[in-house]
Amino acid sequence: MTRNLSLTLGRILFAFFIVGTVAVLATYSLYFYKFGRGADWLTLSRDQELWGAFGDFVGGILNPIFSFLAFLGVALTIGLQSRQLSMVRSQSGIEELQRLAAGLSARVDEFLREPMRNPLHKGQSFHDVLMQAGLTAIEKTENWNAYAFSNRDLEAHDAEVKVRAFLMEKELESLAWTMSKYRSSGGSALIGEFYANRYVVHATWLHVLGLLGPGQVSAHIREVFRPEETVKGIRDAQAPSKGSRSDH
Repeated sequence: MTRNLSLTLGRILFAFFIVGTVAVLATYSLYFYKFGRGADWLTLSRDQELWGAFGDFVGGILNPIFSFLAFLGVALTIGLQSRQLSMVRSQSGIEELQRLAAGLSARVDEFLREPMRNPLHKGQSFHDVLMQAGLTAIEKTENWNAYAFSNRDLEAHDAEVKVRAFLMEKELESLAWTMSKYRSSGGSALIGEFYANRYVVHATWLHVLGLLGPGQVSAHIREVFRPEETVKGIRDAQAPSKGSRSDH
């Protein structure tokens, strides 16, 4: 963006130079064409009145032109500076959103690494338990959204996981909201894709376990991480294999 502004300013200055040069050449050419024919061009006049008339002629034509060009130059400079200031503010906002996203991502990662308190999963992190439950839900149920820790093996830590999942959803929603604002502000698409790909599996596991809140509660998660599309892709990929098993 800054490079484009510099190119624009350079082109404007070059255009002003061309206009000024043409104006000077045209003024001198007109004067000599009108008043210099038949005179000795190589001999400078000693008549001050002639020099005064020449100066009045040149100044009367060129002064308004250069004054107008100077006015345009000042107006364009103010406009470009205002635009550059707006770009700097926008870039500052983008960088702030990027720092905020990095901080939220670090919190999500720390939250996922946190060990479970229930003895049933001693030594396992919340990420491990969420992954196991999510993969089990994907493998064993046809009604994906209905599977919400109904398995007896999961009843012991059902409450703890649900509380952690609720907090996890809030962190992901904050990150998704930040990334949505980051993209709409003109932030890097690569960084947006990085965060979307990094946490899409976690959003998908929460979705298949029925732990994502409805509607506006998880609107940004569904917009940025698109867990429904991931689920549909997995189900479509599994459909041929299930069909081939039934044939056998």
